Amino acid sequence: DGSTVWDRYDDIMPNGTGLLGDESSTQSAIIIPKPLDPNIYYLFTVGSTITPNGYNYYTIDLSLNGGLGDVVGSNVNLTDGHVGSQWSEKMTAVQGGECNTTWVISLVRDLYYSYKVDENGVDPVPVISQVDFLADYGSRGYLKVSPDGTKIVAAHQGNTSETIGCFLYSFDHITGQVLNDGLSLFPNPVESPYGVEFSSQTNKLYVSTIQTETNTYRLYQFNLKS
Repeated sequence: DGSTVWDRYDDIMPNGTGLLGDESSTQSAIIIPKPLDPNIYYLFTVGSTITPNGYNYYTIDLSLNGGLGDVVGSNVNLTDGHVGSQWSEKMTAVQGGECNTTWVISLVRDLYYSYKVDENGVDPVPVISQVDFLADYGSRGYLKVSPDGTKIVAAHQGNTSETIGCFLYSFDHITGQVLNDGLSLFPNPVESPYGVEFSSQTNKLYVSTIQTETNTYRLYQFNLKS
């Protein structure tokens, strides 16, 4: 859940507590295997508006603790000098266009940070992409990349009309770059988008919203081929 790691018997791993995610975060944790190494996994976390710990990752070695795994070393801070409370609750990953690579992507304000994971581990130098939309502090709502690695969508359940929105961008799964070509899916938002998901063939996009004044929930389907 971003704060605790359990093994396959539902026992807490050694060093597996007090991690810098938060269970109330939209996308608190994501686990990425190290390519070509069956024992090493990277656990990426983002904090929340309640626990603003920013963007971090941990290393898990399944060869330790009798094959049940151990969280080794300390966290690696990926916030790149940003204040933790500025970091969004968004994080996603997608298979890279190059062999044996994965991109892990998160957002702070108007900057997308893409970290590459390959057989050498986590590249410490991120690909940073700037877009026009300025997300609210600790922006809630999901971030997802399409299965084919060509699109990325961000839902912003902001606190004001200027910080509410849902934007669809082009994504380059070779370079890890988010293009600043955002299409606003709700140009005049009266509802706050939160959940997003692509269909398996990247033909459709689904967005869930809430209108707090009337406590109304809706699900929208977008035809990406139109």
